[in-house]
This record gives sequence, C-alpha cells and structure tokens, in this order.
Amino acid sequence: MILLALDGIAEAIGQLLRFALMIVWQVIKWPLHLLLECLFGLFDIGLRRLTDEPVQEIERNHEHDQPRGPSFPSPEQRKPNT
Repeated sequence: MILLALDGIAEAIGQLLRFALMIVWQVIKWPLHLLLECLFGLFDIGLRRLTDEPVQEIERNHEHDQPRGPSFPSPEQRKPNT
C-alpha cells in the first residue's frame, strides 16, 4: 500500500517536472531560434560578400584598411649630409 502511494507520488512529480520543462523550453525556444537565425544570417551575408567580390577588389579594400604610419624616404630619395 505504501509502495503504491510512493509510486503515485513519484509519477505526479515526474509529470510536474515534464510540464515545467515543456514550459521552460517554450519560453527559451523562440529567442534561441531568433538568435541563431540572426547569427547564421550575418554569417551568410559575410560569405556572400566574400564570394561575390573579385579577389583583386578584396585585396584593394584591405590595403585601404591598414593604418598608415609615417613614411620614410627611400635611400635614393635621401639627401646626403653635406
């Protein structure tokens, strides 16, 4: 008799936990889905940009992105000290 009551209590606790887990999953499913969709969308945009542009265009864009420091004259351009 006691075992039957404990079995019923365990079954009720299991159903409550399953119901709580279902609610938690419904709450986090949509924000997680939207976050993953945004991340994959940004990744897809980056891949399309890389594959659509010619290689020379990408290299030319990267040359302009590099910081420019002071330019030193070449040895041919230097004036000799007199």
